[in-house]
Amino acid sequence: MLAGSQLSDLGALSGTRLAIAILGGAVALGGIAFGIRCFVDVLTPETITLTTLAERAEYDDIRKTIAANREVLWGTFETVEDLREGWTSANEAFQSARSAVGHDLEDLKRLAAQFEDVKRITQSALVFAGYENVRRRFLRAVQHTFWFGLLACIGIGSFAWAAHPAKPVDQERAPLRVSLQLSAEGRALMRAKGGAGCVVGDRDLVAAIAITQRDGVWQIVTIPTTACEPVLMTIGASLGEVRPQLAPSSVAG
Repeated sequence: MLAGSQLSDLGALSGTRLAIAILGGAVALGGIAFGIRCFVDVLTPETITLTTLAERAEYDDIRKTIAANREVLWGTFETVEDLREGWTSANEAFQSARSAVGHDLEDLKRLAAQFEDVKRITQSALVFAGYENVRRRFLRAVQHTFWFGLLACIGIGSFAWAAHPAKPVDQERAPLRVSLQLSAEGRALMRAKGGAGCVVGDRDLVAAIAITQRDGVWQIVTIPTTACEPVLMTIGASLGEVRPQLAPSSVAG
C-alpha cells in the first residue's frame, strides 16, 4: 500500500501536512520492518543444549511444561535439573570405569547402558524443548505482528491523507443552465462562430450550458436556435456576463 501510494504531490506539501506525511511514512515503514523481524526471529535456528535448557531464565516456562509432562523424561526424572545431574553422574561413572585398568567388563556394560538411556531421555527432552520454543516464539510473533501491523496501517493512512490533499475544484455547479449578457466583443464573437444570421442585440440574453467555471472564467456552449449554431466559448469579463439559472429557461439567442 505504501509503495503504491503516489508521491507526485509530496513536493507541493508544506507545514503540518508535510510533517504528518513524513511521520506517517516513518511509522508505516517501522511497523512493517518490525513485523518482518518478528517472523525472521522465528525462522532463525536456535540451538538448545541440556545446560542452556536447565540454566537460562528464558526457558523457565519450558522447564515447567516438561516437569508437568513426565513422559517427556520417560518417568525417570522429575525435572530438567534432575536430568542434567543424572546425565553428569552417568557420564562420569561410565568414563571413570572405562579409563580404569581391570574394571569389570559386565559393570562397564551396565554403566554404558545406563548412560545410553540417559542420553536418549536427554534427546527426547531437547526435541520437546525445541518444539515448545518455536511454538512460543511463533505465538509471540503473531501478537507483535498484529500490533505492528495496526501501527503500520495508521502510518499508511496518515501518509496517504497528508500526501494527497484535496485538489481545487475546477468546476462549480456545472454543467449548469445559464444566460449570457454579451458585450459588443462577445456579440461579434458569437456572430462569427454562430453563422451569418446569428445576430444578438445588446439587451438579448443568450441561453447556454456552462461546462466549467474557475476564477470567474466560464466555458460555455450556447443552445442552438433557428438563427444560431451552437457555439463553444470561453467567457471572461471582457466578453460579457454569465447568469446562472436555477431552473430551465426559455431564453434564446
